Amino acid sequence: MKKSFKRLALATAFSLCLIGKIDAATLAVGSGSTPAGASKSIGVELRDSDLGEYDKVEFQLSVTGTDLVEIDNVKIVGLDFGVTSGPNGETIYTFSGNQQTANNKLIATTGTISFKTAPELSTNFKITPTNVKFYKGGTPFAVGEAGIKVIEGTVKYEKPKSTEAFLTSLKVSQGTLSPEFSKDVMEYTVQVKDTINSIRFTADSSLGSTKTGTGSKTLEMGENEHEIVVTAEDGVTKNTYKIKIIRGEIAEPSAYLKKLDINNIGVELSPEFDSKNNKYTVKVGKDITELNFKYETEDPLAEVTIEGNEKFIEGENVVKIKVLSSNKEEEQIYEITVIKEEEKEEDDSSTPTKDDEEEKEKKKNPWLLVLIGAIVVLIVGGVSFLLFKKKKPNDKNKNKSSKGKDATITVKEGSDDEEESITENLKKELYDDDRTQNFDEEALEQLKMRYGVKEEEQLDKTKEFNFKDLD
Repeated sequence: MKKSFKRLALATAFSLCLIGKIDAATLAVGSGSTPAGASKSIGVELRDSDLGEYDKVEFQLSVTGTDLVEIDNVKIVGLDFGVTSGPNGETIYTFSGNQQTANNKLIATTGTISFKTAPELSTNFKITPTNVKFYKGGTPFAVGEAGIKVIEGTVKYEKPKSTEAFLTSLKVSQGTLSPEFSKDVMEYTVQVKDTINSIRFTADSSLGSTKTGTGSKTLEMGENEHEIVVTAEDGVTKNTYKIKIIRGEIAEPSAYLKKLDINNIGVELSPEFDSKNNKYTVKVGKDITELNFKYETEDPLAEVTIEGNEKFIEGENVVKIKVLSSNKEEEQIYEITVIKEEEKEEDDSSTPTKDDEEEKEKKKNPWLLVLIGAIVVLIVGGVSFLLFKKKKPNDKNKNKSSKGKDATITVKEGSDDEEESITENLKKELYDDDRTQNFDEEALEQLKMRYGVKEEEQLDKTKEFNFKDLD
């Protein structure tokens, strides 16, 4: 027991002696800033005057405050560098004294830690060395031992700089702005009496922007020009507001517009603007939701308000521009009917348009004409056939009277088979049906009487026979 205690005391004393000879060392990470979605770096250094006591440092890096940062690379000038993986897959960075350094020891030196941020980054974060070990002759010393220290680095998130360069309000100490203020309208007119020799402008601008031109302005008689310039936070984007101040006799009160234009590309008033015409029409594409008007009043102090100029729907929309004279006694309302085109369905099964139907009718018309022509021909042919058939008996009678004695009937007596011989004209007179070749009894009797055929010389009255054998 006593021997064990003595051994422990000796070991402790030896360790204290050893530690007493080791001076403090520090691994420090610097600070910086970064926007989202960027690749940047911050400093890292090994320092303290007695760092030369050590020959190697080993550490890991931890990012706290967000998981949207990835350590990309670590370098310390003048030191050998190695990267290994820990038991849980963590990355261990190891720096050893360069052989060119005296006694192969670490020296006070600096380096960089490179990292990448994700586009979704929106907070500050810290980069901290962990599991830090300084080695002397193979013996490791951790943070808190022998004065070993670490300093974490803080990286601030850089919010993207705004590109907004607009006034959010504009007021004048004398007169009235015409038209009424809007952040998107860049030109105004103010009219004041000839006794007013100065005017003051007050304005607010978009967040992060700066403005010049506010404050007081001395006025000359007649027209005076003034500008207020707004510069966005990014230092590049700018907008200039122009104000015309008219000092002198106030114009006669009027509720008419002097000019009216539409600045939307491809959009035009129909008909052309006339201050005395209060109704117009414009056609706009499916992507336009409002009109960008530019106008000028006959009365610089007239008040102008616009209604219905937003969220256009398909079909007809009505925008009204109301002008109130400076004496508040006259008002004009300009009405613009905005016709917004409808979305076209691309489905092949959609209802055909009027143009499609007309095209189909054009293609069908030639065949329709052919069909109608064929029907007409059939009708005319049928009527002609009927007329011809009705006239045929008359033709037979005509033949009878015209042929007269040129047609003869010869009857041979004493023959078992009576043989009749007639001319072709007589055949036509006797047949009443060319298909069956039946006799017409009445016609036969008349022929017998015409040619004096006696009763005993009767012809064979068989109603069906073939005249081809009687030649």
